[in-house]
Amino acid sequence: MSRFDGFVAKYMGDGVLVYFGYPEAHEDDPERAVRAGLELVVAVGNLKAQAALQTRVGIATGLVVIGDLIGSGASQEQAVVGKTPNLAARLQSVAEPDMVVIAESTQRLIGNLFELEDLGTKDLKGIDEPVRAWAALRPSSVESRFEAFHASGLTDLVGRQEELDALLRRWSKVLNGEGQVVLLSGEAGIGKSRLTAALVERLATEPHTRLRYFCSPRHTDSALYPIISQMERAAGFAHGDTARTKLDKLDAVLAQSFTPPQDRALFAELLSIPNDGRYPTLEMSPRQRRQRTLEALTTQTVALAEQTPLLMIFEDVHWIDPTSLEAVGRGMRPDLVLADYNLPNGMNGVQVSQRLRQELDGQTPFIILTGDISTETLRDIALHDCVYLNKPVKLTELTGAIEKLLAKPPDPQLVRALRAADVDSGDAQRKTGI
Repeated sequence: MSRFDGFVAKYMGDGVLVYFGYPEAHEDDPERAVRAGLELVVAVGNLKAQAALQTRVGIATGLVVIGDLIGSGASQEQAVVGKTPNLAARLQSVAEPDMVVIAESTQRLIGNLFELEDLGTKDLKGIDEPVRAWAALRPSSVESRFEAFHASGLTDLVGRQEELDALLRRWSKVLNGEGQVVLLSGEAGIGKSRLTAALVERLATEPHTRLRYFCSPRHTDSALYPIISQMERAAGFAHGDTARTKLDKLDAVLAQSFTPPQDRALFAELLSIPNDGRYPTLEMSPRQRRQRTLEALTTQTVALAEQTPLLMIFEDVHWIDPTSLEAVGRGMRPDLVLADYNLPNGMNGVQVSQRLRQELDGQTPFIILTGDISTETLRDIALHDCVYLNKPVKLTELTGAIEKLLAKPPDPQLVRALRAADVDSGDAQRKTGI
């Protein structure tokens, strides 16, 4: 219960009363309650006991008034006034073993996030009118929370044409081979997901590959959670699929990116699917396995991008887990890095080059700008295979160094940015943050 911020209010014999939304409210408390109920049924069923243990769960949503603590010791509880706890208890009494029954008040608030079975109306003791009830079976395979709450259709997009046009301009650059990153940021409910849906709708007729990832506040410690969920949706896994069926579906979707058998074995393991012998057995240490999995994910993404323009959408990215963030970052390899030698927080450009090269597992070219021409500093730069330029740096000198390192002229956009930063004056650090 604590994982979903449920508040255990009272133990009643072999039962327990739990509040969601008290003492701290969340916008998704009904969803949290249902997920907690479903996981509780599984957890109790997995307990080892002399006899099989079964659970019944009833969930209702409504207004209550919470007063002072009453009782003492284990029987102490918050005084609650309202019919909602009684309704939840009555729904629990009509539930079948290992069933989660929810009231209509809860059903309206969870959209299509769960697969539900309509149980019809129930006459419940202590409740004046018949109550309609549903059984929550399992989380649904709906692609996103936004779609789960807008299953009946979307309203017209109003007042966001400028933002949509900006996104479409970025997409046109992608079509010309220029990768783009866009961050949509704003308060909850301002229309970020709706704007994303409008972009997806506008691109529906254009050839491209779309990958959508959904981060969750309950899975910030679950490694690669949004990536695993996306792969399961892309493969079309269904409830009740056998391991063999899942592997067949996984093979079908990975064939589109020409994924080699070794990487397929890693993906099957990532999705917790037993290898039935169709993939090679990989003998690796946990660290090597992690590294190879991240490399395989990067290789697959690059392969998809080489075939058609690739649109990757991350919803609620502020909840992304660290491993997923690392996996995404691995796909963003810079051609060259320009850094000042003297950096804040006690670091210097050479230390940054070491760390970044270690993260990227490669030899990314580095140009270090420095006004310190002491023997110690120049030796430090040279020992770490970095190119140094004395400040103030002339634009022709900098672009010449870039062309030499990349074996091609620098991008015109970069030249314009450096000129705008007034590199010749030696003021680039202040104006561009390098």
